[in-house]
Amino acid sequence: MYKIPTIFISYSQTSKEHIDKVMDLAYQLTIDGIDVKIDQWDLKEGQDSINFMEYIESDDIDKVLIILDKVCILLLFINPLLLITSGFLLS
Repeated sequence: MYKIPTIFISYSQTSKEHIDKVMDLAYQLTIDGIDVKIDQWDLKEGQDSINFMEYIESDDIDKVLIILDKVCILLLFINPLLLITSGFLLS
């Protein structure tokens, strides 16, 4: 029996343009038959984003896609702790 693959997308929220590109990718993946879990669609109002990220531990998720832009990559080289505490990876 065929199982529809499910991916969780975690991404940096450094700019509206980057978020738009991630959302376009998520939309295209759903058109291609992949079940996508992403905060913009699945985070409930008032739900903590950290608790939402714990969702990826679910057996329902087949793969995790982490998308960073140039800003996050630069921060990784300058100061990894700054990247984590800034909230860029909280989605």
